[in-house]
Amino acid sequence: MHIPLGRFTETTRVPTRGYKRITTHRLWFPSIAAEIRFIRKGIDKWRGRVWTRKLAVSLIRNVCAEKDQLCQAMTIAQAVKLKIYYVNERPETFQTPVNTWEFEFGDCDDFTWLIGALIESIGIPVEVDGMKINGKWKHVFPVAIIRRPGAGAYRLTLDATLNAPVGPNADPVRIALSKGLRVETYRLKSKTS
Repeated sequence: MHIPLGRFTETTRVPTRGYKRITTHRLWFPSIAAEIRFIRKGIDKWRGRVWTRKLAVSLIRNVCAEKDQLCQAMTIAQAVKLKIYYVNERPETFQTPVNTWEFEFGDCDDFTWLIGALIESIGIPVEVDGMKINGKWKHVFPVAIIRRPGAGAYRLTLDATLNAPVGPNADPVRIALSKGLRVETYRLKSKTS
């Protein structure tokens, strides 16, 4: 993948079952906007892959009705939360969705990239939100745009990194504000929303 707006610093190749090589990238970005654009481009690339769509459908089949976007988005995010172990990476490392699924660990950008690609592969648009807390960029997370026939659409935060079940109450912005923290956000919308 071409790495825009970031500086390549290291690539790690790890042999793993089922894949010849898995590559992770350590990158530096000049801003949170550049990092979010990188994640957004990754979602755009991975949402069209057969691996992504097959995994998404396998997670929701026999669980959700065919057009129930709320159930589908929540089921995918909860499945990621249950399978992927959150780690705080230093220095920052970016993994593709297949790497995160295979390694079974990642941080907020890896969760966002994986959840975003899976959900968009089944036709649900995803926005990528970044969050600044008390003046420092701290977190990124996916937000699904759920369409309701006759009622428009609404934003559903799908942060699978929190110590709470995935869903409307697991909103990192609301949680930070309830603790009295100063919060700013940056949002990059899906091309399909």
